[in-house]
Order: sequence, then C-alpha cells, then structure tokens
Amino acid sequence: MSRCRPAPFDACTALPSMAMVPPPFVEDLRRRLTGERRQHGPVHCVAIICNGNLLGWLDTEQSQAVLAEPSAVSLAMLQAALVDAVPRLELLPIARALFDVQARRARPVALRPLLWQVGLGACVDHAPLPPLRRDSCVKLGRWPDFRVLAHRHDDFRICALLIQHALDVDACSSILGVPREEVQAFFNAAYLSGYAHTDTDPAARLTAAPAARAGGNALARMWRDVRNRWSR
Repeated sequence: MSRCRPAPFDACTALPSMAMVPPPFVEDLRRRLTGERRQHGPVHCVAIICNGNLLGWLDTEQSQAVLAEPSAVSLAMLQAALVDAVPRLELLPIARALFDVQARRARPVALRPLLWQVGLGACVDHAPLPPLRRDSCVKLGRWPDFRVLAHRHDDFRICALLIQHALDVDACSSILGVPREEVQAFFNAAYLSGYAHTDTDPAARLTAAPAARAGGNALARMWRDVRNRWSR
C-alpha cells in the first residue's frame, strides 16, 4: 500500500537564497517569532522543508500556519524530525504571494497554538526538545495565552513559577510536585513556541530553587497573581 507524504518542495517558488548555512531550525524559528529577523528585511513568510519535502508554510508576522496535505502526515513528520539526531528541518523564505495562495486553498491555523501542540507531543520518551538539554534552565519571558493554548491543570502552576525563576526540569518538578515528564513537555512547548528562553547565568541556578522553596506562601502569592491576571 502506498503511503501519503507531502510533495517535494519546488524551489522556484522561493525567494533567492543567500549563500550561507541556514541556522538550526528551532533557533531560526524562535528568532522569527520574536521579531529578531526583521532587521534583515521584511520577509515573514517561510516554508518548512524536511529532506526536500514540503511540510507547510508559516507567516510569522500574522502568526498563521498552513500544513501541507495530508496535514496529519505533515504534523507527524514535523514532530519526528524535531527530535531526530540528524538535523533535517529548515525554513526557506518565500514570497508572501505564495503563502496567500496556500491560505486560500486550506484554512490557516494560529501559529503559536500549533507550535505549542507540536512541542507537547514531539518527545514521546519525555526527552528535552533539542537544543534544550536535561540541565537547561528555562524562564518564561511572558505569559502563555492559555485561552487558545492546549493546557493541563498543572501548567498554570508551572507558569507561575517560571515567570519568576529560571529553573531546570528536575528543580521545577521537585518544587511543585509535578511529574517530571509533564514539566518537560511544558518546557518543550514553551521554548518551541517562543514563550520561554534559556538562562545561562550560573547565579540563576544557585538562587532560583532556594527562592522558590522559601515557603508555601511565596508560591501561593505567585498563584494569586496568575488568577488576578486572568480575571481582568
């Protein structure tokens, strides 16, 4: 029985490429989400390519995505390629007209919720999503929009802690009493979708965990802050 798979990408539809080695996929994606690539030009539309196969199209300015049909196959291939030991993914700039054509053929989906979903399910063995490592300290840069993101009950507690402190998975799991695999999935999703960043400051590792363990009152205050923010 033949397998359905996305068609090879037609390079003729892409913008002229620059003679340079593309950055790692996840880091390139994150820079585009945070707007760091805007200084290089107004190119906000890109195609997701995996070993020459087209998986979808992204518009980081409008925060939209269109998956190549069959979309379920493209999504599964993206999740598998993200954790592959051999890098196979790249983002190729395309003309906005091409994205608009695809958006008329298939209904676009919101980009960050899609990336959050991909991050939650990418590592079935509960491993860190590269370039994250087991000992990576992660901190939230802003509140994830849980009105549109898939979430579990403990995600709010993880969020309340990481908005204040940069912690690794083990420390976060220990402080909150949340299973490690659940915390790792949150780390993967938050990092891939651009809500979180790594903190390489050694002092953060030394001070974050004791500060969080200062007592139940401190964590309770953070949790009240979360509720207050969402009740406005």
